[in-house]
Amino acid sequence: MTLTRFLADHWRGALPLWQALAGPVAGSALLLWAVNRALAEWPVICLVLLNAPLVVWSVVGAFRTADRALREGAGFVAGFAAYAGAGAVLLAAGTTLVARQTPVRTFTADMVPEVAAVALPEAGGRVRIEGEIGFAHFAALEARLARGGVSAVELDSPGGNIFAARGLARLIGEAGLATHAEARCFSACTLVFAAGARRTMGQAGALGFHRYALRESSSYGAVRHVDAAQEEARDRAYLAARGVAEGFIARAYAVPPEELWHPTRAQLGAAGLLTD
Repeated sequence: MTLTRFLADHWRGALPLWQALAGPVAGSALLLWAVNRALAEWPVICLVLLNAPLVVWSVVGAFRTADRALREGAGFVAGFAAYAGAGAVLLAAGTTLVARQTPVRTFTADMVPEVAAVALPEAGGRVRIEGEIGFAHFAALEARLARGGVSAVELDSPGGNIFAARGLARLIGEAGLATHAEARCFSACTLVFAAGARRTMGQAGALGFHRYALRESSSYGAVRHVDAAQEEARDRAYLAARGVAEGFIARAYAVPPEELWHPTRAQLGAAGLLTD
């Protein structure tokens, strides 16, 4: 059978049912799926025009094959299989075209808001991180450490971005700096505090702990593809590596996200979080 004859026979619905399903129908569905994915950057109108002849040929042939099979007494199942095959072809074309039209949110540099610079107050080699922790604090501390002469970081923060806090902790740990909580140091700030080679707290100081939760970003909406439990496990391991007692860590992360646990100075000392 020549190719032209094969194509014509399917169009007329003259192929045996199994041959129509295994060849033109299944082949068309797979080809449409592969072509639309490979040419995803093409304009949609071009893909529609490219798909149309194959879709029409395959679907019309499948319907005619189903009608013939039913007339010849092949039974409902055989007819349904041919109709289902036609549906599969339409589905393959439709879903890939719809997916082509669905915007994929990929963040690029121009979509990320500029990080406003922050100043780090400093006195006698002790720099101070104040307010909600963000990447601006990381950038500022990194720039300041490059000039040398820093011995300690003082903290006064209600918490903030956990990823920025990890960056600050890394800088402090690598530089061997001391950390000091003269006032509040809550949530993500406690990771920064734990990075200190020497960790102290003022008379009005307080650390605050709680379990993690994901919040919506004002810039990007809901945070996805981030597992709060995995992120929490990572930071629990970090605290343990910094010499903090396991029992203390377990209690700290048992606190609901909307609450804070403020351990006493004695508890912080016994757990190894305060070194002096």
